[in-house]
Amino acid sequence: MIELYKGGLIVLLVFHFLVLRSQDPEKSVPPGQVPDSIMMLSDVSVVAYRTSGRLHTIPGSISILNREGLNLADGNNLATTLNTLPGITMQTGTYLTNRIVIRGMGSRTPYNTNRIRAYLNEIPLTSADGVSTPEEIDLLSLDKIEVIKGPSSALYGSGLGGSINMYTPERADNEANLDLQYGSFNTFKAGLSGSVNSGKARLWGSLSHLNSDGYRENNNYRRTTLLSTARWMESKWSANATFLIIDVNGGIPSSLGKTMF
Repeated sequence: MIELYKGGLIVLLVFHFLVLRSQDPEKSVPPGQVPDSIMMLSDVSVVAYRTSGRLHTIPGSISILNREGLNLADGNNLATTLNTLPGITMQTGTYLTNRIVIRGMGSRTPYNTNRIRAYLNEIPLTSADGVSTPEEIDLLSLDKIEVIKGPSSALYGSGLGGSINMYTPERADNEANLDLQYGSFNTFKAGLSGSVNSGKARLWGSLSHLNSDGYRENNNYRRTTLLSTARWMESKWSANATFLIIDVNGGIPSSLGKTMF
């Protein structure tokens, strides 16, 4: 019994010695081959472009709608404005059922906009489940809409299809504007906006109300939007604030009538 124990111990020691020899880097490298070495790399920086330069010098797919482009429509339907841009399709059934598709991305979502990010003054408007509703912002309260298509939208977040960036106006003078509209199906809209500048402080605000009975039953829509921005400017720094309140109440008409029900 003792001899078997000694024999097993000798075999174990020999096996352990062979394993240590096989792990020796000097013996494991074949002749004529240079052993692996450690290479110290310098810092690697990945820099994405910003959209603050000229449009024709930016290497990306960007479309911009300025104030003149926004005034071409009535200011109630975002689809009329966005459909003028290449690569973008916005489908709308009612004021509540809208879908924005950028280069085919977002076409699988039937009644809202998904996989496309929306921002107001670089503040995210997209909900936690990825749904964006930029059509709830009154177009008369905007000064510019910037649409970034494709992977370049990663500058603002994980939007697979792209991003829609909306910016409020900045006025250097004190002014006030009143807008009144009336259309079919008892559609009425009233809006009041203005700006106040005093020294280093700039204040701008907009209040709008849209009401429509719709062209079918259960198609009424009511929306009240309050949007305000403030800015305090110093010689070396500035502070900006954006305040937004939206109250929406509307119905979606169904194809099921009373008789069939």
